[in-house]
Amino acid sequence: QGEHARAAALYQDAASDFESPATTPRFLLGAARAHAAAGDADAAQAALQQVIDDYADTPEAQTAAAEIGRV
Repeated sequence: QGEHARAAALYQDAASDFESPATTPRFLLGAARAHAAAGDADAAQAALQQVIDDYADTPEAQTAAAEIGRV
């Protein structure tokens, strides 16, 4: 769990440090998956919801919408 939590933090940092419509949604998906693997469903859902809300026109938003119900 600790490694997954660390990975989630790194993905979140990358999403905010290198904000771009081309990369941020992917970083947030990575964060969501790592949060889920670490057992933090609330953080996973928050990251997925951010992709849906902020990057609605991206393929990652469709992925996030599909994954949010499974977290």
